[in-house]
Amino acid sequence: MSGEAQVMFVSLPAAIPHIKSNRVNALAITGKKRSLLLTESPTLDESGLKGFEISPWFGILGPAKLPPILVKKLNTDLVSILHNTETQQKLLSQGAISIGSTPSEFKAIILQEIIQLRKIADHIGLRF
Repeated sequence: MSGEAQVMFVSLPAAIPHIKSNRVNALAITGKKRSLLLTESPTLDESGLKGFEISPWFGILGPAKLPPILVKKLNTDLVSILHNTETQQKLLSQGAISIGSTPSEFKAIILQEIIQLRKIADHIGLRF
């Protein structure tokens, strides 16, 4: 907004007030689908950058040796909260969509993202 950066990646909750006030332009959405709050903004895939997708996510992780019965209980309770209509509407108003996956589905998301980010790091020669 100060004119120092011409392009940046930022989360929807942080960007939406500035987009709505016309202080910045949303060029594209990095997710697979257009945002429900910015339906006029295309995805990067629609804009020609095929196959690129990075979407912010939030999750809860615990110690590796957390008892499975506790993992199941916590997951059940958290998914119940995320599927609550009031919670979904509050998150949506901030540009987020509540999913509430299983622990194994969440693990798969994390592992897939690691693979994707490693490919990007290799492509640009990043070593760590």
